[in-house]
Amino acid sequence: MNPSIFKLIALLSALVLVFSLTACDGLQTEEETTTQPPIISKTKMPTANAEVLAYFNLLVNDTKKISPEFTMSKEPKVSDVKTSNQTLANLVPTLKQLMLNKTSVSSKDGKKLSEVMPVSGQEWASQLTLSDIRYAQCVQEDGLYRITIFFNEEAEPAPLTSRHGKAFDIEERSAIEKEFQNAKDYMQLGDYSIRFVDSTITCEIDRSNDEIQKLVYNKRMKLNAQATGVGKLASAGQIDFSCILEIRTEFNLTWEHPEASTTAG
Repeated sequence: MNPSIFKLIALLSALVLVFSLTACDGLQTEEETTTQPPIISKTKMPTANAEVLAYFNLLVNDTKKISPEFTMSKEPKVSDVKTSNQTLANLVPTLKQLMLNKTSVSSKDGKKLSEVMPVSGQEWASQLTLSDIRYAQCVQEDGLYRITIFFNEEAEPAPLTSRHGKAFDIEERSAIEKEFQNAKDYMQLGDYSIRFVDSTITCEIDRSNDEIQKLVYNKRMKLNAQATGVGKLASAGQIDFSCILEIRTEFNLTWEHPEASTTAG
């Protein structure tokens, strides 16, 4: 074989080796530069019900006192409507539009978190004990702890002292009746009972500094009620119905870290 061809093959082989080493070095450098340092939890993840609940109570009460910047949205929903009256059943979508209005507020409106966060009128946000809940769980996901608290069922809970009253705002009956006033052209609410079922509180915690980032109160109430038909429902007379009224209140919190801003500057 021509010596020139041997030289060409040797040169090409050397170039392939150089490019391969360069590519490997580039990948290694990129991997090294994108590797993040491990997140160190400020508090060891709680596991037992009592530990999770104590951790939640501590953080949520501190959060209400510190009152960081926030946005809050509150949205009621009605589901699982049951009635033997077909006309009322057909009107359910219309009644939902009349009754269910989403509201929102934030610190930009001049409000403090402590003014809108449950429990209203109290310096604390939770006085829950193990006997108030079914169970509490905490899981770790990336840089967060996610806590969920599941409540026992409770009929007609009282503010402040009941299972739900120790962490939720309990609407007065007049507030529920006011919602039904929006449907006064169709029916008038009569006697009714309320039972809280499957309520939960969830929160996401930045585990590196024990700061709640997101807090969701999910209050579920089963209503068994009687109503008197009006307008299109006038011929129905007295109507029995039941439904689930769910009120979901979500807080998203923003914490200031002056030392981080100073370091970045």
